[in-house]
Amino acid sequence: MNSDNQLPAEILEKIDAYYDGELSAEEAAGLREELRSDPELAAAAARYEAIHRHGLRSTPEELAMRDGLRAELRELEASLPPVTVARERQLWPRVLAVAAAVLLLLVAGWYLLDGPDPDVRLAEENFVWLPREEALLGPEDDARDGLSAYDLQEYERAYPLLRDGVATGELDSVNLLYAGVSALAIGRPRDARDLLNTLLDTGNYPYDEADIHYYLGLAELQMQNRSAALRQLELARTQQGRNSERAGDLIQQLNAED
Repeated sequence: MNSDNQLPAEILEKIDAYYDGELSAEEAAGLREELRSDPELAAAAARYEAIHRHGLRSTPEELAMRDGLRAELRELEASLPPVTVARERQLWPRVLAVAAAVLLLLVAGWYLLDGPDPDVRLAEENFVWLPREEALLGPEDDARDGLSAYDLQEYERAYPLLRDGVATGELDSVNLLYAGVSALAIGRPRDARDLLNTLLDTGNYPYDEADIHYYLGLAELQMQNRSAALRQLELARTQQGRNSERAGDLIQQLNAED
């Protein structure tokens, strides 16, 4: 195996899914183990990743075509009529009907009083794992525990390790981004906001600013600060980044609820 193109199709699909954040922690761990057990396969995967990390995996035209196809599929799905299932007429005793109505009111009352805030729900629904640029699946993967935990989406373990690693100088400050994402994933939006703002204030990572603003927007939403969230999402939308399009979609969702 001396060519990236000779990677088995199923491995290519798994690697693409890994970088798109579509693999579960268990699936990502399985992929790593599969590559570790086959050095030749792992070397080919590492070459493929090098192309991916340097932005040469797809041309802008190919990415635009793929995104356009996804948009068309979403529009097609939205245009399909809802499927209804005919229900047989059921005759309930009056007492059971009254009891069902009371139960429905109780459930509705609980949801209105104690259910999740719509903005918090949107923040949770729009959270996605952010792949690290230095993440290696190949044979030279010697990442520290915090980075390995983050790559496996084990956020509870990754968050303190990444945060403390940057604080002690063991890790580069760019890892505040992944610490912030981890904090957001485990329901600590204030910590996420502090970490991401600290990284933003350094001014050292202009190419990551779109992603930083996107996750800052999610943090503000989790804290129910809608106006601050919209400002951050607008900054993410207008810059080039992995989550720029997702930021625009989220802005539309928020505006539709007003």
